[in-house]
Amino acid sequence: MLQISANLQDNTNVWEHHWTQSELKALNLARSPIWIVDADKRQICWGNDAALKLWNIPSISSLKNCDFASKLPAQLRSKLRSRSKSRQKGRGLSDTFVNWTFEREQKHFSLRCHCSRMSTTSIERAILVQGTSPISEINSPNKTNPDLPKNQTASNSLGHLVEFRQESEPPQDPFPPSIPELVSRHAPDGKILAVSAACKQLLGYEPEELVGLSPHTFIHPRDIALLKASYQKIAAQPTATMTYQMRHKAGHYLPMETIGQMVGNAGKSQEILAISRPLGDGGEIANLLSQQNQILEAIATDRDLEEILRLLLQVVESQLAGRAIAIVLLDDRGKPILEIANREQGKCGTPRWRSTPIFDSCNAILGLLLVDDSSFRILSPEEEHILRSSTHLAAIAIERQGTAKELERAEAQYRSIFENSPVGIFQTSPEGHYLNANLALAQIYGHDSPGDLMMALTDVAHQLYVDPQRRRQFIQLLQEKNTIVNFESRVYRRDGSTIWISENTRAVRDNNGVLLYYEGTVQEITARRQAEERLRHLALHDDLTQLPNRSFFLKYLEAAIASHNSDNAALSYAVLFIDLDRFKDINDSLGHRIGDELLKAVAKRLRGCLASRHAIARFGGDEFAVLLQAIAGVDEAIETAENLLAQLDDPFQINAHELFIRGSIGIVTGNPDYTHPESLLRDADIAMYRAKQHGKGRYKLFDPQMQIQTHQNLQLENDLRRGLDREEFGLYYQPIMNLSSGKLQGFEALVRWNHPQRGLVLPDEFIPLAEENGAIEQLGQFILAIACRQLHQWQENIGIADRDFQLNVNLSPRQLDRADFCEQLAQICAKYPIACQHLKLEITESCLLETDALSDRCRQLKADGMSLCIDDFGMGYSSLSRLHEFPIDTIKIDRSFVKDLQTDSHSLAIVKTIVTLARGLGMDLVAEGVENLAQIDILKSLGCELAQGYFFSPPIPAEIATQWVEKNLQKV
Repeated sequence: MLQISANLQDNTNVWEHHWTQSELKALNLARSPIWIVDADKRQICWGNDAALKLWNIPSISSLKNCDFASKLPAQLRSKLRSRSKSRQKGRGLSDTFVNWTFEREQKHFSLRCHCSRMSTTSIERAILVQGTSPISEINSPNKTNPDLPKNQTASNSLGHLVEFRQESEPPQDPFPPSIPELVSRHAPDGKILAVSAACKQLLGYEPEELVGLSPHTFIHPRDIALLKASYQKIAAQPTATMTYQMRHKAGHYLPMETIGQMVGNAGKSQEILAISRPLGDGGEIANLLSQQNQILEAIATDRDLEEILRLLLQVVESQLAGRAIAIVLLDDRGKPILEIANREQGKCGTPRWRSTPIFDSCNAILGLLLVDDSSFRILSPEEEHILRSSTHLAAIAIERQGTAKELERAEAQYRSIFENSPVGIFQTSPEGHYLNANLALAQIYGHDSPGDLMMALTDVAHQLYVDPQRRRQFIQLLQEKNTIVNFESRVYRRDGSTIWISENTRAVRDNNGVLLYYEGTVQEITARRQAEERLRHLALHDDLTQLPNRSFFLKYLEAAIASHNSDNAALSYAVLFIDLDRFKDINDSLGHRIGDELLKAVAKRLRGCLASRHAIARFGGDEFAVLLQAIAGVDEAIETAENLLAQLDDPFQINAHELFIRGSIGIVTGNPDYTHPESLLRDADIAMYRAKQHGKGRYKLFDPQMQIQTHQNLQLENDLRRGLDREEFGLYYQPIMNLSSGKLQGFEALVRWNHPQRGLVLPDEFIPLAEENGAIEQLGQFILAIACRQLHQWQENIGIADRDFQLNVNLSPRQLDRADFCEQLAQICAKYPIACQHLKLEITESCLLETDALSDRCRQLKADGMSLCIDDFGMGYSSLSRLHEFPIDTIKIDRSFVKDLQTDSHSLAIVKTIVTLARGLGMDLVAEGVENLAQIDILKSLGCELAQGYFFSPPIPAEIATQWVEKNLQKV
């Protein structure tokens, strides 16, 4: 039922503003006049265009000026009054017929009107009144059904059948036998469920002969598509009407009109109820069909649209007894774009015209078929059929022309895209011949035009692809998948240069799957590939030296391991790990730019002396790794290492600087125990550090014992940090004796580690670890504090403040390098008050090679009253040139020279030189490592006055050292 969503007000045109467009369109397209009546107020609320035209009222708003009560038919007013008290919501007004008399141009005429109730949301009771036919046509009642007008249309009959069907399910007698029309029930797919007895008279079939059949079996073949379309319309809208030819049992076809409607409530099975009746006589229908066929032929031969529509108008006018006909085409917004009429008419769209919409296949309005309706005569069903058929033909003609234009536009657009696209587009035969190509593709391949390209390239696989195998892979993929996306290949241009392309291609086949050709697109991706190659190179190579980096080297090494372990080959492989010695000094003194240039020169020299089968990589900083492949054994690896070290011996000329650099190399050879590259690099690194520990500028072959030692050092390093926190360190004191007087001159404080598991650990084991990991600063501060505390006790308890006595304490270069070292020492001396002249600080000879900052710090210590001593002097001759720049008080002769005084003339000469140097600079001399009386005699003869060593005493604990001090004082 029609749903009205607005609240009814006194202003009657409120309906026009609140109804939806679809509701208004539905009622306004109806050709019969329709009114809506408020049953309670007994007033007319709304009328459609046909009703307004009947009354000669220009618009719906004019209804408010009418006397509504007087306009209602007397029979309807009477019925409304008789039911107003019962408040039955108008149910008794359903399916009531009343006569309504009108006055028009001083003439009276009457309409037979059908009244039915309707549901609304605005008024309690609404009545829909529809004029069905002039009263003159319904003077005599229908003999078989007195409730129905004699000439009531099929749609009205259908309405009664629907109500009858809904109120009496399941029916005992499906259809009243007196109904003259052919009435039938169908499943949603069209299968006949029941048919009325009229089928015998109309088509010659007994009803039971048709039950269970599809209408397709006795409808004309060319109308089957129309029948299928009507099923879809019935499912989407209240009713659908169609005309077609149905086969009589005798074999000839009869023109029929059928109106169908979907019935059944939600939740119940639905079915189609249809009512059919024959149209006109055979001669008229044959003539109409002949004329329609002429129009269809005109459409099929692509004649001009206006010419086709004029021909259609002639056909319609000949069938409608001289009525004027016109067609108006509308654009997408409903505005007229073309008006066609065969003779002079009044202006289209005036009230004397009635319109029938022309719908396309998607139910969009293409235009209107206008019929002169000045006589107000209701069209016969045959005329209605002619109009519907005409609108269908007009829709076909209009849509076909639109489709043709769209095809032309699409072809032009495709051609424009094809010719102007920046992407190469092609079609090729399966054999590799170009069938079509655009300009972009020709330019990509270096040709002047597509024609030039297609003439030049007749064998794509060999003329275009750098690797013909790539073309074969391309074809194989197409055969397997029919489509290829982003297939990249390297191809030749016309001038012989090469580029990279990416292809997207599909195989085009006919309906039987036979391959016709290939088509697709091509883009040049050379710049992208070059960028990718650059990024790939950067990811696997060192940007400074252009050597492979660690990641790339690991891939090489992994392949070498896999090959060696799988083949069990007689030839082996080896890894050499190279670290440049003292490279940091060059970086710090000359700057990183010079350091980078030196690294590039070193890389070039090392690469140049290796065979092509070997690989070299830079790991970062001053570290390099070499993979020797297919070598005979360890001897070849050692020979290569010696050759590399020899190459580094020659100086490097970097800008204006002549630089000398050496390297330490660790060697590890491959064996089946190695399965991971990291293990080889670890062992080569261990061997390289062992080479540095043994004097640098040399190589060491990895021995498994090195790994054990490294693990022990790591454990010792961890224990060292814990030992500092647990105060496991203490000082031992070795006496320093005056060779002339035999008196105690002082002590050297030497640190010892009382390890909880290993016992007493000597400095040679843990001092290098402490220097390397930075723990030496904490350890050195601890040693200074303990030494100063002990010196304070001797000064207080034994009274050495005025004696010629000194306590030597060793300093690490890292301690002395701290800018706040002097302040730290001053705080310790303040905590344990001592006479500073009794404290002598020992520094290594390497400190003389450091920066001027260390020289300034030594001067500060000297100014604070401390004495300075050079320990292990003579191991680095280059320090002699800077010795006079430091405020040194004492020089200690290294034990390696003292040991060989009796047997080595070179050692004797060096000691003589040191003694002469010390006297010349006014410095004291102390000889270390004295172990026998003969050494003492030689030292005394050379002029060395002080000495220490096991001849006098090994390092002793503080308690015994205190006894030495007390005993020495007693001798005085």
